[in-house]
Amino acid sequence: MSALPEGLPLPFEVVTETEVDSRGRVSLGRAGAEPGGRYRVARNIDGVLLLTPVVSIPERELIVWEKPALAERIR
Repeated sequence: MSALPEGLPLPFEVVTETEVDSRGRVSLGRAGAEPGGRYRVARNIDGVLLLTPVVSIPERELIVWEKPALAERIR
């Protein structure tokens, strides 16, 4: 999955309408979200929320991504 440049207008399709519950949660199952999925949440000045799928890695593993030579040595 390639990252899109920040600030570009993206086409959106309305897939469902949902309601925030008393604990501040929103159900995303009908929108295609998978259980356990992680999302970066961005909010613009109009209050529009944009959820971007992300993959989180432990900080201790970050060095392997930052140093390709190290990744090759441990493969």
